[in-house]
Amino acid sequence: MPCPSRLRNLLLATTGLLGTVFPGTASEPAVPTLSIDELAARLGSVIIVDTRSHAEWEVMRLPTARCLPGHTITEGDLLDIRPREVGKPQIVFVGATGADAAVREAATRAQKWQFKSIAVLTGGVVEWSQRQPGRTLLFGLPFDSPEARSQRLKREEMESVMMNAAVFLEAARSRKFTVLEVRAPGQRVRRGLLPPPTTQLSPDELVWSLKTQSIPATRLLIADYDGSLLPSILFYLQAYGVTEFRCLRGGLLALQAAAPATSGTNAAPTPPAASSPPSAPPQTIAVKP
Repeated sequence: MPCPSRLRNLLLATTGLLGTVFPGTASEPAVPTLSIDELAARLGSVIIVDTRSHAEWEVMRLPTARCLPGHTITEGDLLDIRPREVGKPQIVFVGATGADAAVREAATRAQKWQFKSIAVLTGGVVEWSQRQPGRTLLFGLPFDSPEARSQRLKREEMESVMMNAAVFLEAARSRKFTVLEVRAPGQRVRRGLLPPPTTQLSPDELVWSLKTQSIPATRLLIADYDGSLLPSILFYLQAYGVTEFRCLRGGLLALQAAAPATSGTNAAPTPPAASSPPSAPPQTIAVKP
C-alpha cells in the first residue's frame, strides 16, 4: 500500500474553500446545511455520505464516511443506508467543498426521492481537514500524525508543477507528452479544449490505470475539471512512481474561460511565457519512501 502523500498544504494551495451551499428553487427548497462545528459535535450520531470519487475518498476522508459518488448515486444506494421516511439518523452529504457539483447532485437527488432529514456540510472535506485534523484520515492514518505531517507537499513544490493555459496548450501540441483529461461523468466542458490525442479518464479510471501501469510513468500533462482534484491526483501519481508531470492551473474551466486564441485544436499556437518554456522537462518531485 502506498505511503500517505504530503497533502495538507497542497490542498490549501489548490482548492477554493466555498462556504455556502447552492440555493433552492421554487419547486425544490434549499437543502439544509450543517457547519463544521455542528457536525463535529454530532459525529457519532449522523450518517456521512462522501460524494467525491473513490480515489479522492481513499486519499482523505472523515471517519465513518462512506463513499457514494454524487454523479452516480442511486435511490437504492440511499435506501441501503436508511429508509426514506425515517428522520434519524440524519444523512449528511459532504464534498470537496460545500458547493461542488458532486455534493449538489447527491443532495438534489435525495431531495427528489423524498428522503427526510438530509443536510450538506458547508466547507466540505477540505475545510474539515483544517479545523478538525485530529478527526480526519489521510490514507487511513490520522491527518495530524507524524507520518502524515512529514509527507505534506509544500506550496512551492505544488507551484513547480503548474502550467498556465497558454503554456499547457503549447506543450500538449508538441506531442512530446501524454495528455490526460481527468473529470467525473457529470463535469462537462466545451469539446475540443485540448488538442488530440487526449485521453479522458474519470478519477477512478486514472487510479486503475496507474495501478495496472497502462499509462506511461513519465512526461504526463494532466488537466482536471477545476483544479480541485489535483491533490488526490498528485497523490496517486507520486505513490505509483510517476515522477515527471505538469498540471493545468485552474483546470479545464480556467482553460474554457481563457481567450479563444489559447484553446481549441484549430487555434494558432500561443507563445509560452519566457519563464516556462514547454520544451523544458517536467518537474521531478522526490517521493519519500
